[in-house]
Amino acid sequence: MNHLLMILLMLALLAVPPLGASTAQEDYDAGTKYFQKSQYDQALPFFKAAAQKDPQNWLAFQMEGTCYAQQDQKGPALQALKQSLKLHPDNPALEELMVSLKAASPRQPPSQGTSNQPGEEVVTEKPSAKNPLDDKKVFLRLNGCFESANLGDLAKGANPRPVNAQDNGLTSGYLEAGYCLDKFDGISVGLSLFSDGTDYQAVYSGPLTALTNVLSTLFWGNPFYSVSLNYYRFLPDGSGCWYATSGVGLYTASLTYAFSADNGTLVPVMDQGTLSGDVLGFTVGFGRELYLLDGFALDASVVYRYANIGKMLTGDGLEGLALTSGGELTVENAGNIGQAGDRYARVDLSGFELRLFFVYYPF
Repeated sequence: MNHLLMILLMLALLAVPPLGASTAQEDYDAGTKYFQKSQYDQALPFFKAAAQKDPQNWLAFQMEGTCYAQQDQKGPALQALKQSLKLHPDNPALEELMVSLKAASPRQPPSQGTSNQPGEEVVTEKPSAKNPLDDKKVFLRLNGCFESANLGDLAKGANPRPVNAQDNGLTSGYLEAGYCLDKFDGISVGLSLFSDGTDYQAVYSGPLTALTNVLSTLFWGNPFYSVSLNYYRFLPDGSGCWYATSGVGLYTASLTYAFSADNGTLVPVMDQGTLSGDVLGFTVGFGRELYLLDGFALDASVVYRYANIGKMLTGDGLEGLALTSGGELTVENAGNIGQAGDRYARVDLSGFELRLFFVYYPF
């Protein structure tokens, strides 16, 4: 306080020169005298004169805009502050003041302890509600969720079609690590594991078709997974944030199949293997995050996933998953697929995801 009184006393000794005959610095100093007495209407002409005489003086424009703001004149205030920011872009506090002037009610005079000395950058008060995105950069997400998938020819071509395949339900786990570029934007890398747990029966078209009592089953026994790169657009508020998200990922699926037949000697003859395929897919969605404790949050979101695998082959590429002209699944020589009405069976992993995340912001 003594320091402030000393400054006021020294400024009071300065004579206020006429506007017309003064220099830009003299006008600025005169405006400062009135500003520190909260006489904003008297300070304003001097700051305007200083800005006109020295158009590169960003402080003069800042003080002019501040005087307008203290008199609830938003239009002129924003115009002057915008010019100050143009001359001196590295002023984040001034940017916040402009945002508050645009969005909030007329600005009140600074409370004691928050007013600025002339020549200092404008200081604005931060919201009382703490938002982790203000000072946290890294986030980790872990969830288990229910998902749906079309499955496409895999479900449609099964004969008979399993009852539990009709809902096309999947269970999954998801792990994600991300980085906040700022409080509005973030990127992440995610790893998903999905499981169907359904057995799909298929017809057999291999070398044992002449045998009787052919038992043929195609198993969906292996989980499929994806590795994705995601973008988040956050809209933070006091209790958390809304967000929109999109991502692109590599989706991989595998099927284990086994065909057997009784050859009349009670010795089974087996044809078995694993089919796999992958595709580049994408996701879009939105969600809501609620902050619990410092660094911890719960997250609920709805995401649409598109990933349609068009070809499933064995590791050597000799056999593939096919759909016959009669609409039944089979595994046959890849060279024969596309003949006699057969085609590659598609495994469509597209569907919706209902996610519930546990989120942690470590730092």
